[in-house]
Amino acid sequence: MSTSFPRPLTEKEERYYVQQLEAGNAEARNILIERNLRLVAHIAKKYAGPAYCQDDLISIGTIGLIKAVSTYTSGKSTRLATYAAKCIENEILMNIRSTKKNRQEVAASGVVDPKTARQAQEQAKERRSNRLYAIIAIAFVVIAIGLVVWNSNIIQRGTTAVTVEG
Repeated sequence: MSTSFPRPLTEKEERYYVQQLEAGNAEARNILIERNLRLVAHIAKKYAGPAYCQDDLISIGTIGLIKAVSTYTSGKSTRLATYAAKCIENEILMNIRSTKKNRQEVAASGVVDPKTARQAQEQAKERRSNRLYAIIAIAFVVIAIGLVVWNSNIIQRGTTAVTVEG
């Protein structure tokens, strides 16, 4: 077993951290994300190959994991890991479809000259790289928004407590 990822959460730990997350604990959110990164790597490995770099797929899958943790509620009949696996896979598949669409556009243009084909491949690679940076930027924005919401909830609870006491 690899030691590069933290061990997965047990069902009991998962329930505890999901409850903490729903109570507004930002640290619980981070723990849920970190402890499910092994799941992202496992799913990304299924899609990695000559056309898709595993590191890129892990980055994209991590965005799916962040979305899963952000949208999961304990009222769902499945565990977070099961729900997250679908979100991770969907995120990766959306990226693969988008990449295939770009490749088909290049192929449909009738590029025959090797120099032009190489330039087209480099441009497609640059577009993928730019798209990946945009996805990562969006993930950071989602995290920042989540932290702002949690902070405002904590502040509201604090002001409510002061108002009740005062």
